[in-house]
Amino acid sequence: MIVDIDHVSEPVKVACDINDDDGKHTLFFTLKNKKPLHTQVDDQGKIISDAMISISDVVFDEIDCDHLLSTHSVYYHNFNGTGADIQDEFFRDMGCNGTVEFKFDTPFYLWLLENM
Repeated sequence: MIVDIDHVSEPVKVACDINDDDGKHTLFFTLKNKKPLHTQVDDQGKIISDAMISISDVVFDEIDCDHLLSTHSVYYHNFNGTGADIQDEFFRDMGCNGTVEFKFDTPFYLWLLENM
């Protein structure tokens, strides 16, 4: 674990070093402890306010990887217990308790060339 934050109300910058030797890696983002009261709906059931986490400005060696994060990640969740467990696409926003997995290989530049 790199960081575990109980409550987020402002942007948080997280940085870590990753060994660039040959290997497979997985970066996890987890949203936890979201409760029904964190989502407000109107009389028709339309969401009017919601607590969620947005993952942005993902950078490896000064290379913007936001697009790669979206195209190479899987979002595992169950609609906060109201649905079946699913593997979903990830568009950089987490609104349900669950985990996003971003898998990549090192050396990173080689993986980047193969996956752009």
